Amino acid sequence: MRITRLDMDNFGPFNGRKVNGFSPGLTIVRGENETGKSGLRAFMRVVLFGFPRRRTKEYEDYYYEPALPGGAGGSVHVEDTSGNAFVIHRVEGVRGGPVMISGARDGGDDLLRELTGGVDDAFYQNVFSISLTELQSFEALDRGEITERIYSAGLGIGNVSLRDVARRLDDQLSRFQRTASARSSAGSLFDLERELSATCEELEVRRRELAGYDLLSDELRVLEKSAEDLNGRLTGLRASASRAGRLLELRNSWLTRRRLQAEIEKPPADNAVPVDGLDRLLGYEREIAAGDARLVEGDRRDRERERHVSSLPVVDAFAQRENDVRQAISNIGYYQEAVQDVPKRGAEAAEIESGVVRDLAAIGPGWTTQHVAAFSDAAGTIARIQASADSRAEAVRTASQAGSDLERVEGEAQQATESLRLAQARLEAVPAPPVEPLEELERKRDRLDTLEGALAELESSRSQGRSQGVPSAVIGTALPGAILAIAGLLGIVWSIISSEIASAGIGLGALIAGGVLVVMARKRPAITVTTEGVPSGVADEVTSIARELDLPSPFSGRLVVEMRNAIGREIDRKREATALTEIVNNAGAASDRTEERLKVSSEMVEHSGHALDAARNAWNDLLNELGMHAHFERDDALAAVNDLGLLAGRIQRAAELRQRVSAMGAQNAETDELLASIFSAAGLERPGAGAGLSALRDLERRWEDHVEAVGQLGTLKRESADWKDERDGLVESLNKAKDGIAVLLGGAGCESPEGFRELAAQSENRRRLESELEALKRTAPDLFGEHAFEIDSALERSQPDHLEAERQAFDEKVTQMGEERDAAVSRAGEVTAALRSMETEAEVARLHSRIDEITEQLLEDARRWSVLTVARSLLNQTREEFQEQRQPSLLQAASRYFNRLTLGRYTSVRAVIGEERFEVLTEDGRLTPPEHLSRGAVEQLWLSIRFALIDEYSSRSPLPVVLDDLLVNFDPGRARAACSAISALAERQQVIFLTCQPSTVSMLEEAVGTSPGIEMSVINLDGTGSSADEI
Repeated sequence: MRITRLDMDNFGPFNGRKVNGFSPGLTIVRGENETGKSGLRAFMRVVLFGFPRRRTKEYEDYYYEPALPGGAGGSVHVEDTSGNAFVIHRVEGVRGGPVMISGARDGGDDLLRELTGGVDDAFYQNVFSISLTELQSFEALDRGEITERIYSAGLGIGNVSLRDVARRLDDQLSRFQRTASARSSAGSLFDLERELSATCEELEVRRRELAGYDLLSDELRVLEKSAEDLNGRLTGLRASASRAGRLLELRNSWLTRRRLQAEIEKPPADNAVPVDGLDRLLGYEREIAAGDARLVEGDRRDRERERHVSSLPVVDAFAQRENDVRQAISNIGYYQEAVQDVPKRGAEAAEIESGVVRDLAAIGPGWTTQHVAAFSDAAGTIARIQASADSRAEAVRTASQAGSDLERVEGEAQQATESLRLAQARLEAVPAPPVEPLEELERKRDRLDTLEGALAELESSRSQGRSQGVPSAVIGTALPGAILAIAGLLGIVWSIISSEIASAGIGLGALIAGGVLVVMARKRPAITVTTEGVPSGVADEVTSIARELDLPSPFSGRLVVEMRNAIGREIDRKREATALTEIVNNAGAASDRTEERLKVSSEMVEHSGHALDAARNAWNDLLNELGMHAHFERDDALAAVNDLGLLAGRIQRAAELRQRVSAMGAQNAETDELLASIFSAAGLERPGAGAGLSALRDLERRWEDHVEAVGQLGTLKRESADWKDERDGLVESLNKAKDGIAVLLGGAGCESPEGFRELAAQSENRRRLESELEALKRTAPDLFGEHAFEIDSALERSQPDHLEAERQAFDEKVTQMGEERDAAVSRAGEVTAALRSMETEAEVARLHSRIDEITEQLLEDARRWSVLTVARSLLNQTREEFQEQRQPSLLQAASRYFNRLTLGRYTSVRAVIGEERFEVLTEDGRLTPPEHLSRGAVEQLWLSIRFALIDEYSSRSPLPVVLDDLLVNFDPGRARAACSAISALAERQQVIFLTCQPSTVSMLEEAVGTSPGIEMSVINLDGTGSSADEI
C-alpha cells in the first residue's frame, strides 16, 4: 500500500488543506520547525488506525486539537499493490472514530485491516512510523510479537523460555548455597556438613562416657599406627624383592640385546640395496618372462584370426543393398499374413454384402446399397418419423377423447331433461301461492306477533284489576301446550328410531303435559278486563293493530295465534313456490347448455375423424417416401432407420475388406519384385511364382548369417587392432623391465643378478637383526630407557646365583614382616569389635543412624548440586555457541544494517538467548551491551533493528515507512550511510522522510542519485513546492 494524497479537515491548524505529490519510492517532506511535519505523521496515523483515547500517551503524541468547532477528520488516498485506488476517510468519534473506504471496493474496518495487512496501531507507530523519540529507546519494541520474532526465531524449542530455564536452575542451585530457615525444610550443603560434625562430636562425647572406651581407643590407635609402619616397610621390602626378580627376568633379554648389537655391526653399514630391491628384481624378471610368453601367444592368435576372416560368409551385395534386404525381411510377417488373410477377408466381404441385401429387402423394396451410402440424414428421418407417428397418435387420442366427450355430454343432456321434468312436476303439484307479496305477508306476521305480546301483557295485569274498566274479550292461549305436546311426540318418535328408552319416557311426559295445557286453555272463558290499571299505550296498540288487521270484536288470543300461523303457512307456500320456480328455470337453462355442448361435441367428433384420416394418410405417404413397407408402425420405422445406420457400417466394412485385399495383393507384388532384384544382385536364383514366402525366409536366414559374419569380421578386426596396440605396449613394458634391472644392478654396483641377490641377502639379514632389536625394545623397554645404564651396570656386576639368593632373602623378610602386620591388624580388629559392642547403647545407635542419614543426604545433595552446576554450565556454553552460529534471520538482517550504518565498526547484532537483551560485536571481536554505546550508535542500533523488522513484515504488510528527522545525532559519514540504506529501502516500498535539515535533503538526493531506478519527490511545507496544491 502507498499513500498518494492527504486531505485534512479541521486537524489542528490544518482545515481543508491537501498534500499531494507523494512518490511511490522516496518522498522528502521538507519544512522549518512548526510547519506541520509531525502533524502530517500524526494525521496519517489517526486516519489509518483511529483517533487515540483521552488520558493516554498516544493522545498526547498524536491528537491535535481542532482550531474550529466540531471534530477533526480527513482522508488518506492510497493505492494497493495491484494499483487499485482507495480513499480512507475517518472522523473523530468513539472507538477511534468511524471509518469509510471508497474506491475499487467499498467497505469499513474489515477492508482497512486487509489493506494494512492486519498490522495494529502499536506495531505501526513503533516499526513503520518512527520519530527520534522512539529511536532513542528500545522499550517500544518490547512487545510479544516482536520479542518472539527477535529472541525465538530459529531456536527450535517451541514455547520453552531459556530465561525461565536458567532462573529455575539458579533457584535450585541457590538452595544448596543458603542456610536453612524456618520457611524451608531444605538446607545448604554447608548446613548438612555442620550438622554432621556436631553429631560426630556428640557421638564422641557419648563414647567417652563409657568405661574403658578410651583405653581401647588408645590401643586401637597404636595398633593402627604399627600396622601402617609395617605396611610401609613391607612395601619397601617388596620393591627390593621385585627389583631383584626384575633383574633376573631381564638378564636373558639383556644377553640377547648384546648379541644382536654385536651381529648388527658385522654386515656393511652402507646398504645400497633397497628394502624391496630383491622383490623388484624378481618382479622385473617375471614381467620379462610373462611378456615374452604373451608376445608369442598373441602372434599365434592373430594368425588364426586372419584365417577365420577368409572363411566368413559375407555377401557383398547384401552390404550394398542393406536397406532393401531389411525392408524385404521386415515384410515377411505382412507377406505371410496377406497370403493367409486374403481368402478369409474376401469370403467375409461376400458374406457381409449378401446379409446387407437381405436386410435391405426387409426394410423396403426400394433400398439398395447405393441408397444406403447416400442416406445421411438419419437424425432428420427419425425426427420426421417421430413427428408423423406422434401426429397420428395424437389424432387417434383426440378422436377417442371426442367420442368419449360426446357420450358423456349425451348422458348429461338426458339427466338435464329429466331434472327439468321433475322440477316442473313438483311446481305443478304445489297449491297456488297467495297473491300478496311476500313482504306484505311478513309484515302482517310481525304485527300479529306484536299483538300477541300486547295481549300477554294485558293478561298479566288482569290479576291486579279484574273488576275494573271496560271489559275486553280475551281468550287464554293454548300455544305453549301445543308446542310441548309436539316436542313430546317428536321425542317418542326419536326414541323408537334410536332405541333409547330414556328419550321415550321424556317424550311421553312432555306429550301428557302439553295435552293438559291445551285442555285448560280451551276451558278458560273469555275474560273482561277493564282499562283501569292497564297502561294506556298497550291498550291503544292492541286497538290499533286490531283495526289495522280488520279483526272482529271481541277477539281472543287464540284467534291471533291462528291468524299468525295461517299467515306463516302462506309465507311458506310463497317461498316454496318461488324456490321451485327458480329450480325449474335453472333446470331449463342447464338443459339448454347441455344441448349446446352436445352440438359442439358432435362437431368435435366429426373434426377429429377428418384429422385422424389425414394423419394416417400422412404416415402412409412418409413410409412410401422412405421406401419402407406399408404395414410398418412407429417402432418398425425407427428400427429400420437404426438398421440403415448399422447397414451403412457393414457396407463400409465390406468395402474396407475389399480394399484391404487389394492392398495386400499390391504390397505382396512389390515385395516379390524387390526379392527378385536382391537375389539377382547376390547371384542367386530368382524365386518362382508362388515361392515368395519361402524365398523371403531363405533371404532372412542368409541375412542373419551375413550379419553374424559381419559382426564377427568387425570383432576380429578390432581384436587384431587391439593386439597390435597391446603388442606395442608389451614391447615397451619389456624394455622398461630390462631398464629397471639395469638400474638396480648399477645402483648396487653388481654386474649380474646373482651378485645382486647375494648382496641383498646380507642387507636383509641386517634388517632382520634390527627388527629383532626393535621387538626386544617393545618387550623389555627398561633395557633401552633412562635407567638402561643402571640396569647394564647391575647385570654386569651381578651373577644369576647372587641375584637369586638376594631375591629369596627379601622374600623371607617380606613373609616375616607380613605376619607381624597381620597380627597387629588382627588385634586391631578385636579392639574395634570391643568398641562396637560398647556402642550398641540406644543413644549411640541413634547417633550412628543420624550420621548415616546425614551422610546419605549430603552425598545426594552433592550429586544434585554437581548435576545442576554442569547443566547451568552447559546451558551457558550452548547459548554462547548458538549466539555464535545460529542467530535468527531477523538479527542477521539487523547485523547487516548496523554494519552498514556504522561503516564497519560493528560486525553483528546478537540477542542474548534467555535474557531478551542485545549485545553487539565489534570488528575486533569484543561484545558490547547497548548501554556502553554512544547515543548516536544506540540510535543506529535501534534503527537497524527496525529496518530488519520492516523487511521481515513488508512481504505481508507493505505499509509506507514514515521517518521523522532521525539523523540529527548521526555524524556525517554515518548519516550518509543511513541515507543510502533509506534509499535502498525505498526501492522495495514507499518511504516518507520528514526533515527540517537541508543537509539531510542533500544527502538523500545524493543517495537516490546513485540508484536511478528509485522515484523521488520533495514536498515543501513552506509553500515553495512545485505543486500549487501543496502546503
